[in-house]
Amino acid sequence: MSFHFDRPFLVIVFLTLILIGFGFINAPQKGNLYGVSTLKGKVINVSFKRAVILDTSNHLWKVYIKRIKVFPGDFITVRGKVKGWKIYPFKVHIERGFLQKFRVKIHQLLKERFLESSRSRIDKKLGLALLFGENWFSYKERKKLGHLGIYHLIVISGFHYALFLGLLFIIPVIWNIRYSFALLFLSFFTLLILFPKAPAYRAFISISLFVLARLVEARYHPLKALIIAALISVIFYPYWVSNISFWLSYLAAGALILYYGANRSPEESFIKSFFGRTLGLEATLVVLAAITPLLVSFFHYFSYGSFLLTPLFTWIVEIYLLIGTLNLLSFWSISPLVDLQNWVANIFGKIFYGLPDTFYIPFNGIDLTIALPFTGVVFLILFLNLSRKIVYIVLILIGELLMFFLISNFHLKIGL
Repeated sequence: MSFHFDRPFLVIVFLTLILIGFGFINAPQKGNLYGVSTLKGKVINVSFKRAVILDTSNHLWKVYIKRIKVFPGDFITVRGKVKGWKIYPFKVHIERGFLQKFRVKIHQLLKERFLESSRSRIDKKLGLALLFGENWFSYKERKKLGHLGIYHLIVISGFHYALFLGLLFIIPVIWNIRYSFALLFLSFFTLLILFPKAPAYRAFISISLFVLARLVEARYHPLKALIIAALISVIFYPYWVSNISFWLSYLAAGALILYYGANRSPEESFIKSFFGRTLGLEATLVVLAAITPLLVSFFHYFSYGSFLLTPLFTWIVEIYLLIGTLNLLSFWSISPLVDLQNWVANIFGKIFYGLPDTFYIPFNGIDLTIALPFTGVVFLILFLNLSRKIVYIVLILIGELLMFFLISNFHLKIGL
């Protein structure tokens, strides 16, 4: 495989690496206070009635919110009881700039309309995750999604943007209407409906560059687009560097680019694999080999449901996303489409809740010093010009799991 590394690209790579290093050195740390205190900061994440804020001293605080609506990008002042890095607020003051107010208004308008039209709890949870980037699944449900190996399907990422782009490709290409509308819709969806998340912004930047290349009839370089996406992300959101989702997203995209070649976007590669003879298994194995060491290191288990259940749930999510997007564009005003959306969500729920929570292998004692060399070997194999590369990838994945199993058993035997 050959990639052309020109000087401007190498400069971008060098600058990106410097900023990533700076992000690691200045990674936010959890605050540690006790008593009643007042703290100010920017909301960087909201999940299941909990908001994480980053203060001006680069400390993280978890704020328990119940009846208060806060969103990533809000600046808040919190007064409450502090235990370690957790804050139980008495009073919360929210500040929003003009653009944030506009985004919140659009987001809430569409979200409230969706919730009004939704007829089941699973439809609400699935729709909020896939269409609004909000995770309303409980801790137990999120844990099961991870154990089944399908958590990535409810996190808006490159897979979802590829499906969006595929849907938009039904628009005629004449006069570049297809690409212009695609860029307009994806920009509206990302910047005015979603709130900043590393996987979604990575996919948005990469696909936007792909669409722009088609509009100006220029060659698209997916590896360059990936590096540019990383550079933009670490400039505006340096704290993402210490977030596991940032690395999983970029490692997965990088692996697909190296495996399928320099002329395809990673999203396009996955979709072509999914609708090809392997039903996405080939792309899934490539991604798993690249990210499994990191997953095992952080989450302490491996889900074999990733390749057993992903094809089935991918079809369900794809259909739901297709119908949900049409409903979003029609403001949930077409009753048959709304009914169909709820029906598909119920199918997802029946299968998900009916499956046992046993599709995973627990591991212990796997830290980053053990995991990262395996990831390095995977990317070395992907970079080399080898025939039947998938065979090497599968062998490496098997080797990873066997080694992790041996290390985990060793740690259990000596009581670590």
